Amino acid sequence: MIPRHCGDVGIAEVAFQLTESNLKLHFVGRRSYTRTKFYAATNGRDWAVVQVSKKAAKSLFQPIESVKIVSLPERTCFVCEPELDVLDLGNLLRIQSQHPGKLVVFKGRFEHISFVDVKLPARIRIIDTVPPRPSKLDTLIRSLIGADSSILSIELRLVDIAQLAKNDHDGMLILPCRASYEGVPQKPATEIRYLDQAPPLTEEQVRSALLIGCPLSARIFEELYGAKPRLANICVKESAKVGASEVPTISRCCKVKEGVEVDGRMILVPWGANVCEVAEALRMALSL
Repeated sequence: MIPRHCGDVGIAEVAFQLTESNLKLHFVGRRSYTRTKFYAATNGRDWAVVQVSKKAAKSLFQPIESVKIVSLPERTCFVCEPELDVLDLGNLLRIQSQHPGKLVVFKGRFEHISFVDVKLPARIRIIDTVPPRPSKLDTLIRSLIGADSSILSIELRLVDIAQLAKNDHDGMLILPCRASYEGVPQKPATEIRYLDQAPPLTEEQVRSALLIGCPLSARIFEELYGAKPRLANICVKESAKVGASEVPTISRCCKVKEGVEVDGRMILVPWGANVCEVAEALRMALSL
């Protein structure tokens, strides 16, 4: 579990022993700011973390209806790092790895407070399409976390357009864009066109071409040429099913326009995802 933002975490300074019963008695019924989802509670010596649920209301403060104990003092430690960015996933996980089995409450730069509670090494799966190589998702996630397998173990599955082209077709290939060309075998009998350039095609070429893409690519093809294409479908959302007990999986999808979409343990980002969207997808995966 990792809060989305330090703004989701409140501080509660109390004068009692941090037991489950005392914490529930303290919080239930109190009014809490609408954004606050967690409280890091301290009595000056020990720390504990609780998650609160509030009664829906339009006001900025709502009464807390229930409290879930996230960690009590025996499983909670406090780290003060004045230069730490408490939104930096890589550094949070590296510090937590120094406190095995513990939830770590952080006080970092600008006095911001957050916490991390992830079972390390964390495991995720990436399903991504190549080329271009290396995989965009793998590259961005490793830039956020680094290559320390004691913190994050990555299972990488690649949908290889070059392999699909090699195995499936000897005639005209339609690829989504030029970025997907790298490594695609150029046989003497193979012509390659790019859908984003809307190339002119004869009726015979429309009938015989193989489109390597997703259902959106197929819709674009049909709009352009008035016929459904022969499609080698590379849509991960349609082909990859992630069970409730499986490793959290991150992939890209052109149907996701911005932000992050979660479907069970499948987490999708836009096809052209930026590093902030990938970081949020990783935070969600680590919180499942």
